[in-house]
Amino acid sequence: MEPRVHSTTSIFPVEDISATIAYYRDVLGASDSWEWGKPPSHAGCKLGSVWIQFSLNPELCRAARGLSLFLNVLEIDNLHQLHQDNGANIIDPFGPRPWGVLEYVVEDCNGVHLRFAQGGFTSDRKPKLEGVSIVGRQLTIQECRTLLVGVNWMFKDTQDSLQKTVTDPVFTAIAEFKGQCIGAASILGHQSGHYLIYNVMVLPDYQSQGVGKQLMSALNDWLAENGIPGAMVKLFTGLDRQAFYQQFGFTGSESGLVGMSKTLPNDA
Repeated sequence: MEPRVHSTTSIFPVEDISATIAYYRDVLGASDSWEWGKPPSHAGCKLGSVWIQFSLNPELCRAARGLSLFLNVLEIDNLHQLHQDNGANIIDPFGPRPWGVLEYVVEDCNGVHLRFAQGGFTSDRKPKLEGVSIVGRQLTIQECRTLLVGVNWMFKDTQDSLQKTVTDPVFTAIAEFKGQCIGAASILGHQSGHYLIYNVMVLPDYQSQGVGKQLMSALNDWLAENGIPGAMVKLFTGLDRQAFYQQFGFTGSESGLVGMSKTLPNDA
């Protein structure tokens, strides 16, 4: 198996190890803290699932003030409230950014700028798109191709693979607007009682207007009426989209289940 780098841990120079650990634990909500040496010269803690380490180096710490660390988070509203309640020094206020995230910046006790951000947001929210019809039917191959290209998911799809994409699902919900297919979502399933929600797609011009929510509601309704009792329903999504699917009853790693995947190599 080819070796790969799979994670990273930042190491910051600090003036006082114990004071830094106390700040991260008591103000920022860190856990699993540890210190090394007597007196301590190195330490670490976890912010959520991210490890951060600290090395005693007062001179370098003073020179590194203003260094930034970007942290992708979930449930950012709750984290921001925790940091407010604990008296964190929030130097850039909480709010949407033009690059599609909710973000705020905390300056820690050593002058490091911690940029907490959750993706999937926009500073220009759009109203709900009226006049959308959700119908249950099979996609045409052309509709499927248009959606896949529109959301930048189509690479080397052949006519055969597109045919399977539109015929294999046990159910597909399609969003129609002014006679055009603008989005779709499908369910794969089999008799052993497992279902996979996949290809939840909305054309970019119609995103953030409630279309995806209507599609997922249609899938939920179909599963409630036709799904095998006790069946597991699965999906794969990015960290920044978990909150969207949680409103339909899906849980992530906090439930003890971890989704895994791999990509097959492209033909030479």
